[in-house]
Amino acid sequence: MKQIAWKTLPARIYRDGDLYDTERRQIFARSWLLVAHASQLQETGEYLAVTAAGYPLIVVRGENHAIRAFHNVCRHRAGPLANDGRGKCEGNFVCMYHGWRYSFDGRLIGARDFGAVAARARIASVGSPVPGR
Repeated sequence: MKQIAWKTLPARIYRDGDLYDTERRQIFARSWLLVAHASQLQETGEYLAVTAAGYPLIVVRGENHAIRAFHNVCRHRAGPLANDGRGKCEGNFVCMYHGWRYSFDGRLIGARDFGAVAARARIASVGSPVPGR
């Protein structure tokens, strides 16, 4: 039986920042990523915040029981809306830095010190909502 000499990828590939950025855009950003099972988000306001392929994401069950995924950043200064992990948010997400508030469907519902100017902002959605029960 003939022996096959296995080769591994060169070590530089594992450290190449440009290659990592290309993989993020060409692989992870083009397809669905499993973040959680619907059974993990049973009640309104239950969420899971994770970082996947360098993207901060938050998945939440909304008032209409739909599950939505968003980038876990505030539109104002890109501050996080929740720390990584599971939790339950009562009411709405509030940016930890400047207090901007977002509903579970991504609408900005309060922008402290900005009045109506910021009323049209939304959290950047990463996909279509999953229908509720």
